[in-house]
Amino acid sequence: MSELHAPRSITIPAAKVGEIASIDLPEWCARNNQPHRLVAEPSSAHFLLKGLEGVGAVVPYTYPRMFIARVADADLVAPHGLVITPDGQMAFKALGARDDSQLKTLSECLKGPDQSGQYSLHRPTPQYMVEHECVFLGGHGPPGHFLGQDLMRLAQVAMLPEVAHLPIAVYDTVSDRNLQFLDLVGYPASRRITIPARGAVRFKTAWMASSPLYRLDTIRACLWPDAVWWLRSQTAKLINRTGRSRTRLAIPRKAPDWRFAVNQPEIDAVLARAGISVIDIPAQTATETVKSMADAELIVTFGGVSGEHTMFAPPDCVIIEVAAPEWVGAFGPRAFAAVLGQPFARLVSTPASPPATAAAGLTVPVQAQEGRYTSACHFVTDCSDLAGALVKADVAISQIRPV
Repeated sequence: MSELHAPRSITIPAAKVGEIASIDLPEWCARNNQPHRLVAEPSSAHFLLKGLEGVGAVVPYTYPRMFIARVADADLVAPHGLVITPDGQMAFKALGARDDSQLKTLSECLKGPDQSGQYSLHRPTPQYMVEHECVFLGGHGPPGHFLGQDLMRLAQVAMLPEVAHLPIAVYDTVSDRNLQFLDLVGYPASRRITIPARGAVRFKTAWMASSPLYRLDTIRACLWPDAVWWLRSQTAKLINRTGRSRTRLAIPRKAPDWRFAVNQPEIDAVLARAGISVIDIPAQTATETVKSMADAELIVTFGGVSGEHTMFAPPDCVIIEVAAPEWVGAFGPRAFAAVLGQPFARLVSTPASPPATAAAGLTVPVQAQEGRYTSACHFVTDCSDLAGALVKADVAISQIRPV
């Protein structure tokens, strides 16, 4: 990566930030004689999500359009990889988990409004040029987000010989642990180009891969199962081990924060009585995490904390997700259980009252004080429901693998 001594900056006319539209990157490539490949066409999909008592529910997803497209002399803006083409077009559709994440990046570049009420979107000035042809990966999220939003998009890269050999561009803020996952799937340091996770970087030639986990809107969730199976195949030596004993694990929120159960000590007691071991995923190496998931027959996750790692668990592993209210999503353990056929149950907690929050010694976030996201900040998990789910899980496991 070389320093760009003569950066250019242009002004792009724009209306309100919510009205800014993304170009369709494959269509742009077709108009500008840039190569692109469609890996999968969009379609409706329905998965049978198994329950703990053998009763399943059909859950709808959308197979996204999977593509990889090349852009030349383009700028990529951190932290979400917003693409600005040489002719000043913006591409963010299907390149992240949600388009509104890209709009947040755009809003930081807006100037105005002017006297006519219009905004101007100033093209960020890139400071560096990446000379080598590469695939952009980025990688800005915590461990779970990194797996679903970043790492899995390498599945379509692996399918195309013209790009499978190329290095990948990753942000300089990617954690050592997430870099270990890149090592596991065949991208050691020698195949990585490190770029700043701030501002804009100019790429001489970059390939952009669409996201296999993508939310079209508040209702429709896109999921490409091939990416899940590809990632499992890359870690098969760690997953498919014979003669191992099966374990029962919980992935809790490690410390009180803005999304935390006020009755956590009661939850811990229920888990202990059920003989469930609590693991600290952030403290593990990538290899240790994959092995611990692969050995599990039961995993209890708490919404928003590394639940995506359940994709490495066996198809017969029972998954129980304790979800915070208003954070009941279509992705995470539920999505991977639907793909892999894992028995799954979700327990939705209830909002905690301010007195209960104070009694637990938790600080009420500013958002909650302003009346926003109050029920998502601190909550109460019904421990009798959790204990009941663990009993059902025990029955399900005995039926799957009779002693």
